[in-house]
Amino acid sequence: MTNFADFLNTLGSSDLESLQIILNTYNEYYIIRSNDIEDVGFNKSSGYVWLLLENGITIVSCFGQSAEFLTTDNCGNEIFYDSYYDAINHSTSLEV
Repeated sequence: MTNFADFLNTLGSSDLESLQIILNTYNEYYIIRSNDIEDVGFNKSSGYVWLLLENGITIVSCFGQSAEFLTTDNCGNEIFYDSYYDAINHSTSLEV
């Protein structure tokens, strides 16, 4: 993201709420914070605000809903988890 202020200005009120939710989720758990943030963005098609971690897991929220954890399988299919621990276990099982 080249300019965070420009990014923030593209978000509506529920999108800003989603951003707050994913940042709070990132900050809440030490195990997640051991992974640096690689990127942050907004998908206009899905409405998801997302935070990509260096381990490949993405924290997502849309329309102010609870955070979910997104991984992709070997075919590129997106898989959503309610728990970071489930997402990391899935991600680790793909590396074998």
